[in-house]
Amino acid sequence: MIFQHQSRAMINWMAILKCTVALVVAILYGRIYQLLYQQQKVLLENEHLRTENIQSRYNMLVGQINPHFFFNSLNGVSALVRRGEDERTLEYVDKLSDIFRYTLHSDSAMLVSLGEELKFVEAFSHVMEVRFASKLQFDVDVPAEKHSLRIPVLSLLPLLENVAVHNTVDSEH
Repeated sequence: MIFQHQSRAMINWMAILKCTVALVVAILYGRIYQLLYQQQKVLLENEHLRTENIQSRYNMLVGQINPHFFFNSLNGVSALVRRGEDERTLEYVDKLSDIFRYTLHSDSAMLVSLGEELKFVEAFSHVMEVRFASKLQFDVDVPAEKHSLRIPVLSLLPLLENVAVHNTVDSEH
């Protein structure tokens, strides 16, 4: 009877020990899972904030470019009208319309085809050529098979602006 009583006590302690170990392992596993979930959530939130930051900076840049470009464009229209160049004025206004339409469309698109971007480049370069009285010329040569490539919207605009800003364009050059 004493022997049976001792073995039952051993079995109960062993069962309690097994249950305790299983419970501790389950709690640790749950805590590790919770920490990994929180870490993943923080990483996703950081990525979302980083994307919003980049989008905000991009929007501010576009906002800075548009007013300056807009007023220069109006000056271009005014000069063409004063010179009485009706056909050239209409073409200029059409190109301006294309530029502003594309810029407004760019707010909703992150990537566009290279072909779309090149149409924008053609309109923008036309406006710049008129603005600088045909003293500034753009030659763009891109193979047709590359036109379907996807690039960030308005990514060629800084290149075009740098051409106009960092080159000498005056009455002699």
